[in-house]
Amino acid sequence: MKRFFGTDSPLFRFMTILLELAEINLLFILCSLPVVTMGASYAAMTDSMNEMHVHGEGCFSAKRFFQVFKKSLKPMIPIGTVILVCCIGLGFNVNYVLKTMEGTGRILFCGIYVVLFLILSGIFQYSAFIAAKTEKWNKDELKNSFLLALAKFPLVILTTLLTASVLSVLMMSVSLMLRMLPLILLFWFSCPAYVCVGLHRRALKPLLPELFSEED
Repeated sequence: MKRFFGTDSPLFRFMTILLELAEINLLFILCSLPVVTMGASYAAMTDSMNEMHVHGEGCFSAKRFFQVFKKSLKPMIPIGTVILVCCIGLGFNVNYVLKTMEGTGRILFCGIYVVLFLILSGIFQYSAFIAAKTEKWNKDELKNSFLLALAKFPLVILTTLLTASVLSVLMMSVSLMLRMLPLILLFWFSCPAYVCVGLHRRALKPLLPELFSEED
């Protein structure tokens, strides 16, 4: 029985991971409530997920989450706010094109707006990752995030789809949303973020080894 229910058992380790994902999800939602702090909150969640990938289960610290959140506020509030405004603007443009244009022009402009959205998403994701891993942010990090979004564009498409999957909650009926509320509060954001961070780690480690020097 100890093999199944002991502290070193796969079941116990799995339950520990679920508990940590739930804690991170709740903290992310709490710190994102002002909206403008969502970027810093995402950076803190990214750092927590990175620690889980490096050290495994049992390493999550709420204190560290808030430390990363605090240090990421300065770079990520303007970056997150500007990107959010740009994405809303792109959404209005896509809606306008769909209503007023037809044929090749419609496809062309929608394609351009989708590519721009993906690039903005990549900049946001890589900015959050770098902000979480560096002690002092400078303007070169934003340029690096832009270049990474272009260089790793296929990966950005995948991680954006995973990240944007959380928006499916907006298409749910109220009754379904209420039934899904425990899942939304505990795992809705953290599970896609866990996968995305693992993919970004694999892509960034050869390109920016200095970000991971403390892990060696």
